[in-house]
Amino acid sequence: MDNVVCYDLHSDILTAKRDFKGLIKESVNNQKQGYKSINAIFKGDLSWKNALDVARKAKQNSLDIAFEDCCYTDFKQEVYGKDFCQEKLLALASELEQLKPLYLSLCWNGKNELACGCKEQGGLTEWGKRFIEILNEKNLVLDTAHANEESFYQIVERANKVICS
Repeated sequence: MDNVVCYDLHSDILTAKRDFKGLIKESVNNQKQGYKSINAIFKGDLSWKNALDVARKAKQNSLDIAFEDCCYTDFKQEVYGKDFCQEKLLALASELEQLKPLYLSLCWNGKNELACGCKEQGGLTEWGKRFIEILNEKNLVLDTAHANEESFYQIVERANKVICS
């Protein structure tokens, strides 16, 4: 049992509380002690800009990150206007690609402009299908953890790389 390594593929610790500095330091210390985790950046009430800030700080400290639900309301509205279009999907994918997340998800439990989560009915939207094509080109991994059954199978059918964290 001494050689067992535990890897948390979906740690929400960095965005569960608001003491980012302390939590990043704690995560770095845990990593030095051999505890492995992927820090899922959960949007909750964070803005897109705040989520990017948390992700950048984590990456600066050599922490692995992922994005849990990459469809932020303020990304769509405040940053790029009310209309969701191909250029906005490309911009989102480029920003995500620069941060090198180990994976990302299209939705959480609810429905958004990309997909339906486990508490909703429906599957991928047309924007979700197009976004997957872009993510495939950028070689990014999609997480299906919170997708409902229809979204799950549609993601698996379209995405080149899939994980369920």
